[in-house]
Amino acid sequence: MYAVDSLRQLSIKFLQKEELGQFQFQHKFLKPYEEIMQKTSHSTTRELVLNCMQQIISLCGYQNASNTLRSGWRSIIGVLAAAGGNEDSNIEMTAFKMLDELVRELLAEGEGPMDEFLVDITNALFMFAKGELAKESMDRIMQVSAWLAKQDETQTNKILRRRRSSSGRISLDDAAAVGEGDVSDRVLELWWPILLGLSYCVGDSRRDVREHALSCLTSTVTDNFFGEEGDERSLQVLQLIFISQMRASSLDLWCFRQSLRFLAAHRKCEYFIIRVRHFKERGLV
Repeated sequence: MYAVDSLRQLSIKFLQKEELGQFQFQHKFLKPYEEIMQKTSHSTTRELVLNCMQQIISLCGYQNASNTLRSGWRSIIGVLAAAGGNEDSNIEMTAFKMLDELVRELLAEGEGPMDEFLVDITNALFMFAKGELAKESMDRIMQVSAWLAKQDETQTNKILRRRRSSSGRISLDDAAAVGEGDVSDRVLELWWPILLGLSYCVGDSRRDVREHALSCLTSTVTDNFFGEEGDERSLQVLQLIFISQMRASSLDLWCFRQSLRFLAAHRKCEYFIIRVRHFKERGLV
């Protein structure tokens, strides 16, 4: 407990200094919090870590005029994700409320500090889908999907540049080159975590979660990946999603019927046949 509090004091002092572009000092400095959250079994320690994160956000985040947090957001989001599905409902709820605030900041009008952490926030939300807040987390995912669908190509490229640069994957010069190449591949880099996460939620052991996940998945694909003619990207997305669904061992007959209706509605006979064969092998039809 004393060590965590000492780290908090050092973190706040360090984070109040501006981080230079492309550096990951904040992320590395806050990384121990993620390790503690993931490995400790003591609820009091987890509560203290969350309180530390809340104080860091208040003093160094977008709520403060200085707003010096940069790469440190990635570690903070990682801490909140580690609290997803926690056995202690109070810890899970506290972390979810903090993450919900970040989602609200992401969805705010204009370019915000959370844009480049879109994928990190998405993955963190799906961690809460493992627990009691499964439906609430998927509802937030749908809000994020609606926000992402409104972004044009210029805005999407800007988000990708900031994301790749802040993660240290490429240099600032290379990040400036984002926008070249296939548009579908660039868009899927942001969409894929949402689609894949919902797909795995369809295999949840809880029936109500499965049904809600399938409803969200079909709605997202229908609204955003099927034009009037149905391009190659739509076909690719559908293939990847339903292949990943096949890995889920807990799909029930209701999900099976809804999946087939969805495929038939979009006249994707190839995948319709694949799904029928898959369920025949399992003795469901």
